[in-house]
Amino acid sequence: IEENITLGRKGILLKDILESCKITGLDTFISGLQDGLQSTVSPAGSNFPSNVVKKILLARSFVQHPKLILIDEFFHNVQSAEKRKLFDVLFSGQDSIVF
Repeated sequence: IEENITLGRKGILLKDILESCKITGLDTFISGLQDGLQSTVSPAGSNFPSNVVKKILLARSFVQHPKLILIDEFFHNVQSAEKRKLFDVLFSGQDSIVF
């Protein structure tokens, strides 16, 4: 999961990866995995539920500290509590947000 979030880029700090996981709610899911962040992601994320795959994709964005995040249909199947948490994060500290 860690390599998937960083896309294999060197120099991304573990604290940034963990913060991205916390923001997206992946931390709870990852804590239940035997190998944690070192767990393997199958092609197309087929070994994880679709909501987890979406969170991994969003964590990729957060770990890069972007100025702009483009989101299309991401929140379609996200539970209300998680959606609220993500909205709060998205609308705090980001310079530009486009849905």
